[in-house]
Parts: sequence; C-alpha cells; structure tokens
Amino acid sequence: AILYSIHFADANHGGAVGAVGTILVTGDGGRTWTGQDLRSAATFFDVFFTDPANGWAVGNAGAMFQTVDGGNRWIDRTLPCVRTCSKLTDLLRVRFTDAKTGWVVGEHGAIYRTMDGGFRWVEQKSRMKNSLFGLSFPDPAHGWASGEKGTILQITATQ
Repeated sequence: AILYSIHFADANHGGAVGAVGTILVTGDGGRTWTGQDLRSAATFFDVFFTDPANGWAVGNAGAMFQTVDGGNRWIDRTLPCVRTCSKLTDLLRVRFTDAKTGWVVGEHGAIYRTMDGGFRWVEQKSRMKNSLFGLSFPDPAHGWASGEKGTILQITATQ
C-alpha cells in the first residue's frame, strides 16, 4: 500500500500509515514493522504519537483512530457526519501540543480541536474553504496550517 505519513514518538517507537487501512508500528527503531488489522478500508493520511503509547491516525471520510498501547490496538473514533453534510470530510493532518490538546485539519478548511485527549472534538470557526494539508505547532499556544492556493493560516489556542 502507499504510505502517506510516518511519525516516531522516540528513537524506538513509531508508526506509518497509508492506503486501504494501512497502519504499521515499530518498537525497535524501524528494524521491524507490524501491520495492524483495523478492519477498515479508510485511507490514512497522517499519524502522530504524543508518547510511545498514545497516538492518532486520521484519514478520509472523517476516519480517526486512537491507540493507547503503542499501536497494538486501534480504537475507531471516526467523527460523525453532523448538520446537513452529505459526505464526511477527509482529515489530513493531526498534531498534539500535549497529552490532552490536539488539532486536526482537513478538506474545505476543516479544523477540529480537542482539549480532553480526543474524547470530544470541537469544530473550530473558520471562514477558510481551502483544504488544509500541513499543520505545525512551534509552541502549545501558536500553530500554523497550510493548504490549497497558497493558504497559510495561523491557529491560536484561544480559537
């Protein structure tokens, strides 16, 4: 499968994600990789670990999966289709600034934030309609997203 993203929590523990539900994890610095059986056909575009045990993978149609055991088991936390949506939004990047606070960006300017470790995700107000592909937080209070048509968007923790 095509792999879209890779992230290591430390020198030994990491994960890679990709097409057709592909999630691979390593605990030995990448010498060996173990595929995870998610029973999901979602394409995952990004993975992020806050520490060796806790991580998130996001992908198409609102796919969002969480691990709390270093990637041995993944819990489906896919966002529901709310309001009048006819198609779930593709989620393209996920980043956490600490164990509780995380951000996800995606298609059509979608921005979600959690402040409770991912149990509840809140859509953030944004007039942006361009899809967002990049996400970076140089510190917990300030972030940046990038996307279509040269979009660069500042994200603040007070949003």
